[in-house]
Amino acid sequence: MIGIEYTQDGIIVDGERVSLAEITEGVNAKKVNANHYVILKIEWPFNRGFDGALEEILLSEDDAKEVKNILSGTTCDFGDIAGKHSCISGMLEADEITVVDDVDAVLDFMRVNPEGHAYNHSFIDTVYNSFFEDHISVGENEINTLKRVLGYE
Repeated sequence: MIGIEYTQDGIIVDGERVSLAEITEGVNAKKVNANHYVILKIEWPFNRGFDGALEEILLSEDDAKEVKNILSGTTCDFGDIAGKHSCISGMLEADEITVVDDVDAVLDFMRVNPEGHAYNHSFIDTVYNSFFEDHISVGENEINTLKRVLGYE
């Protein structure tokens, strides 16, 4: 029988200490490979007249490609996020949406963002809401995909 002792920062298995960081890294590596995780990165840089907008989310490669297709060419209206009357809005171009598939980058992202989502302004949520608020014609599949990746289901 394997002897496992739990400690405040990991476990001891048959006398060998395994840190929580090592466990997490190992589990995350398995997740990335098993689920083909990538980072979907959406960015409007500083040159748009404000401090920029960045969203990164951990998704399967298939979901990332699907979300990129949904968002490319759609208008994203952040309103006055840069101050009164700033009206930060524009069309999301395909080159502003990147699928990052470098395993080390994905693992680093997971370590820093264990919830799998980081943003200063959410493009995905803003576009999703605009489908309803602005009565934009979009298919049920697109809505369901965005609901799923945003955790709205």
